[in-house]
Amino acid sequence: MKSPPRDKNDHIVNFKLFFHAYAFIGVMEAFFSHVMFFVYMQYYEGIYPSDILLSFNNWGDGYLGRTADQLNEAVYQAQSVYFVTLVFMQLFGNLLTTRTNRLSFFSMLPWKKDSRNLWIFAAQIVSLGCMFFVSALPIIQDVFFTRVPRVEFYFIGLGFAMIIFFVDEFRKCMVRRKVWIFKKLAW
Repeated sequence: MKSPPRDKNDHIVNFKLFFHAYAFIGVMEAFFSHVMFFVYMQYYEGIYPSDILLSFNNWGDGYLGRTADQLNEAVYQAQSVYFVTLVFMQLFGNLLTTRTNRLSFFSMLPWKKDSRNLWIFAAQIVSLGCMFFVSALPIIQDVFFTRVPRVEFYFIGLGFAMIIFFVDEFRKCMVRRKVWIFKKLAW
């Protein structure tokens, strides 16, 4: 409310915003989440990506010496890892860095007087609660086919969130320095 209103021709949602959200941040989030799905399947279930990709019709009783229930349980666990990774990247990478399109997060801290928005922290807490609710409550697990991931996957998701955060902070730094290719990425 302290800022003057936007110009009526200055659209908040435009092609650059969509490009940033889906082609820049979204691709990183999808990539890291898929990586964690396949990492879980390979290292904890012994199912390699080559066993998964383009072979879903083969997943029946006896595939890789496992029953359909065992395969389903492995997939439920892996998709929960995917979900947790994605939520952490959204809450601690995407949300914090995309508050502005050019200014650094560190110059627009959510608790600083000029840029205060303490609702961000409430939103993060509620979102984390929803994530735990969906992945840990047995009744909801049956609806969404989720399981509680191992603890390390929460920290790995947080690590990927920091990568997204710093990659976008680097992009904003280059936009401020008027590097031509990054100027195109400023929404």
